[in-house]
Amino acid sequence: FLNSPFGMSRKKNNILKKRIVGGSLSSVISISFVLLLVGLAATIAINASSIVDYFKENIQITAFLKKGTPAVKAVEVQRALEKEPFVKETRYISVEQGTQELVDMLGKDFADVFVTSPVPSSIEVMVYSKYYQADSLDVILDKIVDYPYIESASTQAAMVQTIGDAMTQVGVILGVLIILLTFISSVLISNTVRLSIYSSRFSIHAMQLVGAGNHFIARPFLARYAGMGAVSGLVACLVLAAGLAYVHKSLFPQIFELFLPANLAIVGVSLVLLGVLLCLLCARIVMGKVIRLDKDELYG
Repeated sequence: FLNSPFGMSRKKNNILKKRIVGGSLSSVISISFVLLLVGLAATIAINASSIVDYFKENIQITAFLKKGTPAVKAVEVQRALEKEPFVKETRYISVEQGTQELVDMLGKDFADVFVTSPVPSSIEVMVYSKYYQADSLDVILDKIVDYPYIESASTQAAMVQTIGDAMTQVGVILGVLIILLTFISSVLISNTVRLSIYSSRFSIHAMQLVGAGNHFIARPFLARYAGMGAVSGLVACLVLAAGLAYVHKSLFPQIFELFLPANLAIVGVSLVLLGVLLCLLCARIVMGKVIRLDKDELYG
């Protein structure tokens, strides 16, 4: 049976199917990898403002309490500060806690030099990001100092400006990177589609000989590559989501405060659409060229 013409034909068909499946799988993997890089760059770019806001809200204002302020009074001041509209969160640090943090940072020998602790009690104040402007910070610092038992207040305003400037530069770099990766994706997809469709040029020519229209011939190829683009986009989304989930669970639990779920959903949908559109566009261009090949060019 295997040596019969029917068996040989069936064997050739199986080999052809395996080659098609293998080629499609390698194409999906290649396209998915490039789309994943585009997704990473887009994730950082679209969440740039929330990343800046996160760092702003984690740069605290330190309100130093007057020496000898009772803990009860310090807590009263802390509760009063929490009612201010610009305050996101507060943390009271007693003399003992401040001293211990100093020992952990500089060593016990350094603390032994002082007879009494050089660290005053303080209240750390985290401010909402929208108030982290130079003028607003000056007003907030003055308001905090006006509270009873507070001697002085300070913050690292320069760091906020540095972070904002850095994220602006990163945004420009990521924009260029996204354009470059999209171009690489289109080249990769174009080459993949060209090789695949060109290998079917004899079948396409045979369909033309029996009177099939160009639209009828192109339809299954366009549908196939649109599906390939969608699958590649979904694979890239799944890998990206798995990576973020791992970072959230094992490395940085606050990552979804930087990368907002709504923005991640936009990136995911965009990756799928980008994969479909690039594959369709490349397939359309290549199909137009193959359909226009004359008989002599088929063997070129």
